[in-house]
This record gives sequence, structure tokens and C-alpha cells, in this order.
Amino acid sequence: MAEGGLPPDAIERELAKLRANRPPPAPPFEIEEDDEGRAVRLFEGLATQWNWSTMTVSNGLGGISVPMRTGLRYEALPVVAGALGLAVDRQVLADLQLIEQTALATMAAQR
Repeated sequence: MAEGGLPPDAIERELAKLRANRPPPAPPFEIEEDDEGRAVRLFEGLATQWNWSTMTVSNGLGGISVPMRTGLRYEALPVVAGALGLAVDRQVLADLQLIEQTALATMAAQR
């Protein structure tokens, strides 16, 4: 903006107004650090790591392709768990798989 002729102090005043009008951040979501809590945090961390497929649904005119999730990409698990500082043991993995199965069933029921 300074190149456009706005003085630096005017830029700073406008930035201060923007900062003052910004809503406060939401309080952090509290999750227990037991096995289930670690699995929930891991599931949330894997939110963008889904395998996708398409299912053709007949509509009398040849059908349409509907995208659907088919399961988590487990090759991303070590990276996400490491970034979140989570230890993944047998129980956490079992809990994660239960959450995944429930999520898939819920999404399928919504189609």
C-alpha cells in the first residue's frame, strides 16, 4: 500500500483496526490423553487423508458418479502422529479403526 501513496502510519492504523475487530480465538477443545483421546486427536489430524472412490448410481438415464470415502490413508499415519506428538500403540490403532468404521457407516447412511 505504501507504493500506492498511503503513508506507513496510516497503514499501521488500518491494520490496528483490523486486529481490533478480529473475533477472539475459540478456546481449545479439551481431549483426554487416554487411548481414546489420542485416537480422536489422530482421527482429526487425518481429516484430509482419505482414500476416495466413485460409485455409479443409476438414475434411469445412465447414472451418475458419486464420490465416496473408502477409508483412511494409513501411510499418512506415522507423519500425522509424529507431527501431533502422539504415540500409536495397538490400542490407539484399534480405537482409530473403530472411529473410522463408524465415520464410514455414518457417511454411507447420509448418501
